[in-house]
Amino acid sequence: MLFAATALAPALLAGAQGQPSIDVPAVRSQVEVLAAWAQEEILNAVHARNEQGISLEAIQELDARWVAGEAPSELEEMLNNPCAECAERLEELLAADAAYREGLVMDYQGALVCLTGPSSDDWQVDEAEWQSAFDDDGAGQVFVDRPRYDSSARAILVQISVPIPGPIERGGQAVGVLTVGIERDHFAR
Repeated sequence: MLFAATALAPALLAGAQGQPSIDVPAVRSQVEVLAAWAQEEILNAVHARNEQGISLEAIQELDARWVAGEAPSELEEMLNNPCAECAERLEELLAADAAYREGLVMDYQGALVCLTGPSSDDWQVDEAEWQSAFDDDGAGQVFVDRPRYDSSARAILVQISVPIPGPIERGGQAVGVLTVGIERDHFAR
């Protein structure tokens, strides 16, 4: 898995005006943790979702209803995803550290597989975390976003996204993306 140099922008490392800078070894350590989750804990749920063969048209239709606030049952299903108990397992993983505030798993089309809290939409292909981590038809690379205030978490989070690798016999191309929002102070130096 690649750790893109561009993923750690100078503004992230130096810290915004009056904000602490980010400790790169701490970020790299978290990337290793999340990559292990993606390979061991989350992979089955993403494979199961991808095998459902949901069309891009159906994903876009759900996304439009979701954004319009007309898909509460689909959101509830995503929060309590029966797909290999992905949401429950993701909650358990996040509970291991109070700095972990949110998590979401996306499939190869950018649609949500599971998440730990509300999302403004279902289809994540327009989000930097999916675009960068999935990277060019599944080439996959780690993406670390700059710290941002997250209103649902009520905290400044650094989102780390890792590709979920597919089988080696298929070239190990990414089959999805795991993104976790971690409190910025966890990385302060």
